[in-house]
Amino acid sequence: MKKAHLTRRDMALRWCAAAALLAVCAWMWLPGSRTLAAAHRQAVGDFLAFPAETLCEVETDSGEWLILSQNADAVCLGRYYKAGWLNWRCEYLWPVLERDAGRPFVAGADRVTVEEGRGYDRRIVRHYVFGCVWDPAVETVKISFRGENSEEQISEQTVRLDVAAMERDSQGEKWFFQPMDPVKGIVSWTSSVTGYDGQGRVLGKQYVSGLGRWEDEL
Repeated sequence: MKKAHLTRRDMALRWCAAAALLAVCAWMWLPGSRTLAAAHRQAVGDFLAFPAETLCEVETDSGEWLILSQNADAVCLGRYYKAGWLNWRCEYLWPVLERDAGRPFVAGADRVTVEEGRGYDRRIVRHYVFGCVWDPAVETVKISFRGENSEEQISEQTVRLDVAAMERDSQGEKWFFQPMDPVKGIVSWTSSVTGYDGQGRVLGKQYVSGLGRWEDEL
């Protein structure tokens, strides 16, 4: 019986099929998380008690991803990056903000470098402020940012959020995630979140830079 002769095209197709099979095997067996969602589930499983609900996913200016989550006890923000072609890694899960029954809300902040430069004077950074509001008496949230560069020049931003317009998780609790405008050359910064009732009275003020303390703790 005469043996079939393979053309160059047939050989090329076989090599492509073999390469694709090897790629699938590598994708299945290499360590790490192969999707962003899997990396997040693993990170939350390592640091938080389940269940934890994902509230939002945001791609940063630097190409990393921030994922905000919460469960009945805590709120956390994770940062993730693509590790090569196949895997995702959790850079950190921070901060983990514990829910305090005596507080009307909880808030935190993170910052991401938009553009590198030589020293802090040339680096451009974007700040993100986030949190969850549990007290129904809170009707307005004010986010305040104040930064200073090496020449003692001040940069200030203020954002007011209507709590009634905030998004809600599956349990009906309100949350917010607020990117601030990028700032350049900031060497020191202070951010705070203040909650107000319908009459404009302050129900709580939390500093979300540094240790994240409340005003009445200072």
